[in-house]
Amino acid sequence: MKKTQVLACGCGGCGNNLLEDFLNLDRRYTGIYMNTNLAEMEGKSFFDRERKCFYIPNADGTGKDRDLCEKYVKEEYPKFLEKINNFPEQNHLIFYTSANGGTGSKASLLLPKLIKKVYPYKSVSVCATMPNIGESDIDFRNAEDLWNELLDAKKKDIVDNFYLIDNNKQLSERQINRYAMADLNASFDDVIQGNLDSSDIVRFHTAKGYNVVLRLDARSRSTTEAIEKAMDESVFFMPTPNDNNKIECDVFI
Repeated sequence: MKKTQVLACGCGGCGNNLLEDFLNLDRRYTGIYMNTNLAEMEGKSFFDRERKCFYIPNADGTGKDRDLCEKYVKEEYPKFLEKINNFPEQNHLIFYTSANGGTGSKASLLLPKLIKKVYPYKSVSVCATMPNIGESDIDFRNAEDLWNELLDAKKKDIVDNFYLIDNNKQLSERQINRYAMADLNASFDDVIQGNLDSSDIVRFHTAKGYNVVLRLDARSRSTTEAIEKAMDESVFFMPTPNDNNKIECDVFI
């Protein structure tokens, strides 16, 4: 899978920030900024209102109201599909969002549903930042709703796989975003470095379920040590071991 085949969509304020960091790592990616608040997009380096923007006019944000975002998206979805039609070669889509906002957490699940109806052959990933432990009750209710909808979307093959960023690491939000986007970018870079076949890259990014990118340290004494260290230091949430204290994994590359 080439980077030119990737279309990343940043939904809401957090999603716009993640997309900005992702695009800044390699200009071969294509990005679309999506928001109900124009001010959160206009200052971004790669923002292009005419070509790479899906803006819901006269909305001025949603105030963390996911139902309001759903109303807006349903009113404006033909414009989004028209925008997607401009990128026929990008067959792998990544949606970036916060789990707890109103715009991004809802749009990042509604928009893949529209895409899969028209382009069932395109693969879809969702990368969501979970709320910090100090945030409000509504943040966690929104995150819980997104989680349940993600599971349902995966079951219905609307979303192929997803990543969850842990916003409780001892880092600033800016650092967490950059680490996460660097790891995702590296997962596309390996094919260039000759470490993996292109078919392995495609298998990873289209695998069903929860995906994790691990940054392995070559100085580790064993593979096990390298994996354990990478899991501990990752800014992504790690899978939970089962009753036998093992992590179930369908694809390991």
